[in-house]
Amino acid sequence: MNLGDVRRASIGAMKVLGLDAPPDHLPLLDANSSPRQVEAIVQRAAALSAVAAVAYGYPRDHAARWLSHQSVELAPSEAQLLATGEVSDEQGRPEGLFVLAWAASLVHQQPQFDSHCPEDLVREVPRPPRQQDEDGVGVSDVLARASARPTADVVQLLDTLYCVHWATVDAGLNGRRLPTVLPLWVIAERRRAAEWLVYDHAWDEIDLST
Repeated sequence: MNLGDVRRASIGAMKVLGLDAPPDHLPLLDANSSPRQVEAIVQRAAALSAVAAVAYGYPRDHAARWLSHQSVELAPSEAQLLATGEVSDEQGRPEGLFVLAWAASLVHQQPQFDSHCPEDLVREVPRPPRQQDEDGVGVSDVLARASARPTADVVQLLDTLYCVHWATVDAGLNGRRLPTVLPLWVIAERRRAAEWLVYDHAWDEIDLST
């Protein structure tokens, strides 16, 4: 994969959005990628789904019980949320979940830069039960219809997110308003998920600097 070509495609996408190209010194992606397997993607999607549900008021003990039954491993920050109920930025998790769902071919729509995640996203991913008389949607059920998208497609999305993230931060620092682009927190959460998909970083240790 030619990462220079990947960057040129990202610049083309930015022009469509009305954004300036990033400076030449903005690094290309690291060539030493370690793409995630589809099983890991669906497991991480289950964690984000449960954490997002808790952030929006779902009972913490119910989420913890469901995650335990699904054998889902949480990041330390997620485990702390379930233990304490202290919500920070977890309400942005659906945007990262959108990227994971796309990468596992659970949704066909590729994340765009002028629209939020679909309102019915929860129907396509693992989720804890919404009522006491149902089991929710388990990891194994979702894995049966999941398949990993080509690495090249995920890398391209990551690089474009990286460049748009830079443009959004740069505009904020310089008092400029960007056309048609989603808020910074949406871009950041999507980039976090894409970084995790491409590189072997722990979820809480992903570097989102620009």
